[in-house]
Amino acid sequence: MAQRCLWDKSHTCFPNHRYPCDFLCEKCNEEIYYKYQALYKPKQFEANIDMIKEQRKLTMEREWTEGEAWIVKTLGLDVLVKIDLFDKNLI
Repeated sequence: MAQRCLWDKSHTCFPNHRYPCDFLCEKCNEEIYYKYQALYKPKQFEANIDMIKEQRKLTMEREWTEGEAWIVKTLGLDVLVKIDLFDKNLI
């Protein structure tokens, strides 16, 4: 049975045993969850999904230092989001 992806409500997801998060579509499992799987098990990710989305938004909107810009360019935005989550003791 189809349901809405919790990360992006415009996506439809089908529970699939190939992916760890049956509440995310295939695309969001691959592009979002896999970047956070070292920090969160699927149930923990589901419980904290709104906090992670909010922190991603805040991280994208704020002015980055030169070092942070390098992190985003080289390692990706999600690495900077994880650093922000640690800095705010949200992990």
